[in-house]
Amino acid sequence: MKLRNFASPLTIASFVVVTATGLLMFFGFHGGFVKPAHEIFSLVFILGCALHCVANWKPLTRHLKRPLGAVLTIVFLVVTLVAILVPNDHDPKGWHGRHGHSSADSVVDSEASALSSTPIKPSDDNSPIVSVATID
Repeated sequence: MKLRNFASPLTIASFVVVTATGLLMFFGFHGGFVKPAHEIFSLVFILGCALHCVANWKPLTRHLKRPLGAVLTIVFLVVTLVAILVPNDHDPKGWHGRHGHSSADSVVDSEASALSSTPIKPSDDNSPIVSVATID
């Protein structure tokens, strides 16, 4: 089997799934397995594209040597770098969730914050101070 016979259908099929799930999320639908399917098939799409590039290396390099191909490649690389490196108002620290830290870290941070804001009052009857913090 030629690589092209595998890479092209893989790229096309995963593109369809990534496009459909991306559009669903863009328009606010996040139910079911939309996000996991989008993430998983994005990886499959990347694999398919890489295989497709390997299978079509000579035509690809010809396209990239032309002015339009070179300009578009540079523009998309710059946009990608800006998207990755420049913080935005919604997430000024950059990556989040499983990419930047575990969700357990945020749970621990919120618990610690709740505990630190819970006042501890001394007892009136000279008994040992024991305080149980409740978290709402």
